[in-house]
This record gives sequence, C-alpha cells and structure tokens, in this order.
Amino acid sequence: MRRALGALAVTLALTAAVAPPAAADLTGWAVGFLPMPEGYPAQAYISGTDHKGNYSGDILTDEGSVLVTWTDSTATVHGRPPGFTSAEVTGQNRAGTIIGLSFDLDEPRTARAWTFDTRGFTLLTVPEGYAWTYATALNDRGDVFGGASRNGDTWEAFVWPADNPAAPKAVVLPREFAERLHGFVDIDHDGSLIYNTQDGAGRWKDGRFTPLPTYVTGDLSGTTAGAVDGGQFIGSARVTDVPPVRTGCLYWPAPDVRPQPLPGCKWAFAMNRDRLVLGDEEIAGGLPRRYAVWQDGRHTGLLPSPAGHPSIDPKLVSDTGAIVGVAREEGNNSALGRPVIWRRFSG
Repeated sequence: MRRALGALAVTLALTAAVAPPAAADLTGWAVGFLPMPEGYPAQAYISGTDHKGNYSGDILTDEGSVLVTWTDSTATVHGRPPGFTSAEVTGQNRAGTIIGLSFDLDEPRTARAWTFDTRGFTLLTVPEGYAWTYATALNDRGDVFGGASRNGDTWEAFVWPADNPAAPKAVVLPREFAERLHGFVDIDHDGSLIYNTQDGAGRWKDGRFTPLPTYVTGDLSGTTAGAVDGGQFIGSARVTDVPPVRTGCLYWPAPDVRPQPLPGCKWAFAMNRDRLVLGDEEIAGGLPRRYAVWQDGRHTGLLPSPAGHPSIDPKLVSDTGAIVGVAREEGNNSALGRPVIWRRFSG
C-alpha cells in the first residue's frame, strides 16, 4: 500500500493460530515480463495493485515521469496532472484508486499529492498554511494518509478522509508520545494508523494508542511494524543488540495476537490478505539480497531472476497470489527496471 520516495519519505517519517499449509506441494515461482506501452522506455517502477490482477506505476520519459496502469495485461499511459512535471505512484487500493506525488512545473521544489480513478487526477487539498503535500498510503475505503509541509523540510502527518477529502485532518499527538515516535508507516481499512516507537509498534485511532503484542524469546527482542492489511501485520524483531545487529521477520494474524516468526526471513515488506508474505531471505553477509515468499509461516521458495536481468526488486503481493516488481540488467543501479510478475506453480 506504500512506496518510499527517497528523502521525502524519510523526512515524512510520519516520522497465534496459523492456518494449515495448502494441500498442494508448492514447488516454486515462475517469472515473466509485463508488457510496456508502445513508444515508451522499457524501464518503469511498479507501486500499486487493486489485488484483482491489475497494477500501477510510473515510467520516466525525457519530459518527466507519467502514470501507467496494467489492466488485463495491457499497459496504458495516463500522463500526469496538468501543470506538473511528474507522476510518481505511491499506492493503490482494492477499489482501484491510485495515489501519488507530482512536482510543480513553475516551483520545482513544490510537491503535490493526488488521487487517480475513473475521473482522472484529483489533487489533494492543501491544508491551510501549508505548501507541500505527500500521500504515503490509502486504505480500501479511500482514506489517504500522508503529510503536509510549509517548506519541504519539516513534515506533519495528515489524513484525508474518504467521506470529506477537502477537509484534511492533522494527526495531533500527546507530547510524551510524540517524543518516542519513530514514525507512522501505514493506514488500515478501519482508519487505524500504524506506528513505530522506541518501545515497539502499535495502532493509533481516535486518540488511542494500542501497542501490538511484542515478541521476546531467545535472542529475538523488540518489534517494528512494516505494513498492515485488514488487521494483520508484518514487521521485524532484532535478533541481537550486539553488532552486527540482525533482524528476523514477524507476522501478526490479528492486532491482539502474539506474532509468529517467519523462519529464515530477515525483512518482511509486503503481504496479501491470504497470509502470503514477501521478504528478504537471511543469508550470511547479507548480499546479494535474495527474495523469498512465506505462506502461513512456511517458506515457499525463492523468487528467480528473468534471463538477462540478474537484479530483481519485488514490491507487491496481490490477492491473486501473484507478485510484481522490476528486474534490472547488469550495471543498472537505478530504481527503475523491466516490470515483471512472479506466479506460483505446484507439482
């Protein structure tokens, strides 16, 4: 539901019972390329899905980035908001609404957040006294979580409610809590904001802070949430506080249930509503990164690289069971790449 965009996202820091494995013998993942629109560069970035097999992202052209969607495997370019030089996608919900960020043609340091749906682009209302807006995540009912800034340096958290997006609401925190806050990371479908503090992770809703159950056993301690979807969470715990510090992945099936560790997982960063989790596999030395998938806490295999593209960057897990991201040729160190899709096969 989210995409980090470099320094902006950093400053924004807005800073159990487990189902049994499927009966099929899961044997691996197959990878293929998504089509690119004719006449455009073959490099893109994928940041959103409606969980029905359709995806969204952006393509960088000589004139700036443009919004692109993949619907029924057909790529369509939608351009950018009028008067802006870019359209960078940061998320999408199951209703198909896309959120993103654009920069002003006349004011290069001014960023504006927007939504995109069947009506086209709609700029998010700028809170009074602010100049910049940023959209971090949105939930399935259409609430947008993000931030606003007066100068692009200091950000404050806001929510644009689905039932009244013209009246963004500031996230006002008690001072004693704000001093411990590391940042908000996501918004759930009931409007809860997911946060991390120096004491652990939790939910903020209607002025109440509810910590997630922690995981402390053996050499695992401390918890950090990374994403939420309908009351289930993924995150991590520290394996040790003694350098080199390592991490292990956690999955919460519900906000009041103790998390379970995912064996062999270092970082978990995406999931779907069916408990399919995408993350980094823990390997000695940490490089090169290897991406793997866990279903109901069970390792289901590594994601392969397509021929000629050794570097992969998977981003999203759809409710269809597919995973999408980009793959890069040797020497390509940018965030962009060839859009790819991984599908699970069994035997």
